[in-house]
This record gives sequence, C-alpha cells and structure tokens, in this order.
Amino acid sequence: LNIDEARRKFANGELGQLAGARNSILESWIRCRESGLSFGDNAIFNPITRARQKRLEDRNHDFIARSTADMERLFSVPRGAHWAVSLIDAEGYVIKTVREAMPAFKGIEMAFRPGVNLGEATAGTTGPACVLADGKLAVVSGQEHFLDEAGEFTCTSAPIYDPQARLVGVLNASRRFSGGRDGIPVPVMLTAQAIGNNLVRALPGAIVIDIACPLDTGEQTVRGSLAINPAGEIIGASQTARLLLGLGQDDTVHFAELFAEPLGVTIDRLRAARHSRIALTTQGGLQLFASTGDTH
Repeated sequence: LNIDEARRKFANGELGQLAGARNSILESWIRCRESGLSFGDNAIFNPITRARQKRLEDRNHDFIARSTADMERLFSVPRGAHWAVSLIDAEGYVIKTVREAMPAFKGIEMAFRPGVNLGEATAGTTGPACVLADGKLAVVSGQEHFLDEAGEFTCTSAPIYDPQARLVGVLNASRRFSGGRDGIPVPVMLTAQAIGNNLVRALPGAIVIDIACPLDTGEQTVRGSLAINPAGEIIGASQTARLLLGLGQDDTVHFAELFAEPLGVTIDRLRAARHSRIALTTQGGLQLFASTGDTH
C-alpha cells in the first residue's frame, strides 16, 4: 500500500485497510482528524508576527544559546544538500533555524521561520509532532505528513531532554523530499544528545563529569554528562548518561551507588589529569572514561 493510496483510504474512512502505513504515522493521522484537522488545511506558511517571535526568543534564550553551536555543527555535515536545522520547543514552536542564507527551496525558508508551530494540533503529523507525542526519534517524509502543504518536506527529528529527563524540545533537520530515504537519524540523534549534555553542564553549583563508553578502538562514541552536588548526589544527567548507568527519571542516587570509588577520589584524579580522561569503573564492573569540560 503506497502512501498516496493510504491517504485516499484514510480520507474515505477505510482505516482497517491501512496495515501498510507505519503505526506511528497512522496514529498521528487519527489524532489529527480527531482534533478537527483536514489534509487541505493551511498552517505552516501563515504569517508570523514579530511579537510572537520576540516572545519565543526571550522565553527560550538560554535553551537557544546552549544549542546553537551544535546546530551549526550539524548543519555543516550535509552542507550543499539544502538542509535546514531547527530547534523546536516543547509546545511545537520553531525557536531557532540554521539554514542557507538563500535556500534553493523557498519552502524551507518559510516553514522553519521562528514562530511557526509544527506541533500536531496545529500542523498535523510532522517529525517534531511525532517526537513530542512519544519522545522517540522520528523520520517523516513526503505525504506521511498530514497536511498536503507539508508533503514537499522530509523531516528527521530527535528529542532533547533536560537534566531531569523531561522532554523540553526537538532538534529537527529538514530538506525538500526527494522521493527516497532522505532521513539523517544518526547525526540528528547525536546532536540532540550533545545539546542535552550542554543543559546538564549549565546547572549552577554542580560538579559536572562527562562519561563515555569506548569501543574496542578506544574511541568515545557514547558520551553523557552527570551533574553532582557537593554531597555526592546526582542532581542531573543527560539521557546518554542515564542509559549508560541505568538511571530512571525519578531516581535519587548518590555517586557512591554508581561507581566503585568515592567522589572525592574521582575529583582528585580528574584534577591531576587536567584535561585528559581517566578510567572510571561502575559498581557493575563497566569501565568508562571520565573527563571534565569539553574533553573528547
């Protein structure tokens, strides 16, 4: 069942025959229709007031500041392929976009202006809308988008979590849909994780330790950040750090419960190592690398 046929059947109410559609997409389509949206509605290219843009910029100033450098690095990876990299807040609003100064595809310039709402209730099924609905990486391409006007795009979207594991936004990369597999999930996911690490490092009064799990080659491919108070309690952690250490959202944990040596010893070793990494073993025997600052 191709996507054009799926849209026709959905419009005719033939939900039982849509087994070929991806479940997450179909579930979003159903929610869109239940909220009163139709395929032909317009939302993405409507005018945006400067007052809305300013209000969103002011409200998200710190979030934008801690995301921009990594967004620019992501934008440089597929340079020349006409991508736009956008930061979206938890309400679905675009708050920052990095793109070509004069994009070849004008739709990119309009659809990802700060102030555009790409949330499901407004813009239907989009990459950011799917992430905000279930907190998972999403690739939405072409006519998988609910609104006809969004059918020219492909969107790769990844969740951004704050130090308390709350979903606070979405990182999205979009370009004109080529008709093929246009998603770039790994670079977008890794960049979203890097932004999450930045949010942990920004916690005031915290001791921040970066931890990484190497492959056999010794490369640090999985890297997260932990924020610890002077008493040794974990007060914030990026999603990557939580996955490495098995931390849940509501866990209250002390450093000594996670690692095989006291926090004081680890801090002394990090200071002695200056900007080099040190080996740090978990209570479960997993050997990680630890560092401070932006050491890779």
